[in-house]
Amino acid sequence: MQAVKDKLQDMTALRKAKAEAKAQERAEKENAKEMMNNNPADKDIAKARMDIAHEVRRAKEAEAAMALHVAKAGERAEREIAKHSPYPDAGGMNMHGSNMHGSNMHGSNMHGTNMDGTNMHDTNMHDTNMHGTNMDGSNMHGTNMDGTNMHGTNMDASNMDGTNMHGVNMHGAPHGSHTRK
Repeated sequence: MQAVKDKLQDMTALRKAKAEAKAQERAEKENAKEMMNNNPADKDIAKARMDIAHEVRRAKEAEAAMALHVAKAGERAEREIAKHSPYPDAGGMNMHGSNMHGSNMHGSNMHGTNMDGTNMHDTNMHDTNMHGTNMDGSNMHGTNMDGTNMHGTNMDASNMDGTNMHGVNMHGAPHGSHTRK
């Protein structure tokens, strides 16, 4: 049932974007026709403006369709990651299986990204709750994790094998002070 609702919302958003683009094109064409009627010498300029308005509309429609496509691809990737995750409790860092759903880690910022071994340079995870999440193999170089709740996450070298956490800011502590060797 939720899938049907989501599909209807997506179709509504796409139709709305197309309608807005058509309205803008219509307004620009009317302005160009008015320009042509006021000064026949501006006929070429008016035609060029109409052509540009048409191309802008097509570009906006394509942009809306691509945004929808990217969102769907991200959702499919999340489902596949969760399905094939070697860490069932962490859900493969599935955004729906942890408390990161409403943060900047969801939606357009993560579409199509494979979270297993992902390079997350400069990702802002401020105030993200990562309780119990196993981050083996993740490259989090330069990640800002200030304010992150990582209670219950084993930061021991055994759980962080292969993880590059150079430059990670964890509550303002000096580099490496929150990991055990």
